Amino acid sequence: MLILCSCSNKLDCEEFKNGLFAYKTLGVPVQFVEITDSFYIEKYPEYRGFKWAKKSKIKWISDCEYILTPIEETSILDSQMHSSILTDEIRTKIIETASDFCVIHQKTRNLSKTILDTLGIVKAPVLNRP
Repeated sequence: MLILCSCSNKLDCEEFKNGLFAYKTLGVPVQFVEITDSFYIEKYPEYRGFKWAKKSKIKWISDCEYILTPIEETSILDSQMHSSILTDEIRTKIIETASDFCVIHQKTRNLSKTILDTLGIVKAPVLNRP
């Protein structure tokens, strides 16, 4: 059996620079991400009395790589609102793209841990602005 593959190492990251995206982790509700020219806004919808949002500045350093600088994180647990300001930058690199998702690699400066995750494109806007 002969299998031919036309593979390209070129990433097309343009579609992931603006729009509405979603993370999906097993057993957890979908986390939405809105990316604009200036901001990266993450939101978890309410789930078992918990609701969470984080807003970061986004700075693109190449076509497929950006740095997130957290500005504010807000969580609501059992109707109690908590806010905090975060300082640890997150360096993110898009390492794979497809027509409706991308795979990202994230690393923080102060942690030795890295995260590998997938962002899917959401076709209709579903977020309320923070």
